[in-house]
Amino acid sequence: YLTYQYSGKQISNAFITDPNGIAAFSLNTSDWTGNINIRGSFAPGNAYYSAEYVDAYLTLQEFYSNTKSNVLIKRQYEQLKCGVNASITINYFFSIDEVNTTKSQFINYVIISRGSIIYTGQEKVPIPKSANQDIYGSFDITLTVTADVSPIA
Repeated sequence: YLTYQYSGKQISNAFITDPNGIAAFSLNTSDWTGNINIRGSFAPGNAYYSAEYVDAYLTLQEFYSNTKSNVLIKRQYEQLKCGVNASITINYFFSIDEVNTTKSQFINYVIISRGSIIYTGQEKVPIPKSANQDIYGSFDITLTVTADVSPIA
């Protein structure tokens, strides 16, 4: 069971594990605010204790940036097929307060699959000399989908 609490809400879901004891899931985080408490457990309800089964806990904190600068990776909703190129769109926003004395900003990225780094790169974002407003834009990373890229082969 997976229970998560945020913004005064509590949601529980039951999952079935594979033969290795792993359950795949995703969470919609679009309306999460503040801290998010997540608990994985063997049984629903209150914490379950035994020598064999122990609950797992994780607390996540909402993203915060002093400069208000951020990057956003656009989610791929369609299932990607092996052998095709996937385009991953990255949106960026840099506060003018952060970049007003620089000529460029660099966005470094690392793509990890199954615990291994499979791709790295860097995108240079030029800052106009006369920049007097926030800088925003986007760029794409093209990645060939292979068995090494997929989370499950």
